[in-house]
Amino acid sequence: MAQRLAILAAIFLCGCPSDDGPQIADLTAPGPVDMSVVQSKCPSEVPESCPDTVPSYANQVAAIFSQHCFPCHTTGGTEASVPLDTYDNVFAERGTILTQINECLMPSDGGAPFPDSAKLTLLTWLVCHAPNN
Repeated sequence: MAQRLAILAAIFLCGCPSDDGPQIADLTAPGPVDMSVVQSKCPSEVPESCPDTVPSYANQVAAIFSQHCFPCHTTGGTEASVPLDTYDNVFAERGTILTQINECLMPSDGGAPFPDSAKLTLLTWLVCHAPNN
């Protein structure tokens, strides 16, 4: 128990044990998301499981991406090499997106942070394996 507390204290004081950057959550496998790889540096709002009512990509999620991500993640943007302008593009980056949003790394470049409700909607949708609904 003391060793575990010492390790946790070291991680807390020194940051992540690896300098390889954040680990990316694997959302490709069915079942619950492995939260051990989603180490948040800001208040985590990632649901532990998928709720009965899954946010809709078409009716909720796409609009959040359009408002908060398209300025950079579309043709002509500073991150055009990682476009998030279609469901397929978002789905391909879902693990990275979960980690980046949960660690408050996105939006970056001075972009306004996600409103709490938008952040929760995105994280919930991602935990539910990002359905095209």
